[in-house]
Amino acid sequence: MTALTVSDLNDRAREVFRTIVEAYLDTGEPVGSRTLSRVPGVNLSPASIRNVMQDLEEIGLLSAPTPRPGGCRPRSAYGCSSTA
Repeated sequence: MTALTVSDLNDRAREVFRTIVEAYLDTGEPVGSRTLSRVPGVNLSPASIRNVMQDLEEIGLLSAPTPRPGGCRPRSAYGCSSTA
């Protein structure tokens, strides 16, 4: 199986990425799938958003935040990568 590239992104993935970037720029905080699912106009479940986020992470457009000392990083909390 070949790795995904940015040109492989469908409209849904592009829209989720745009929404993540906008939310991150508004708050400066990592954006979770549940939060995104509540944004007006986003008609996807948190699970569907997590699947798209995983694809975006594999491409290198997103990275999950570093966990706090002694804590675990939730898969649903993503922030924008500094390389995006």
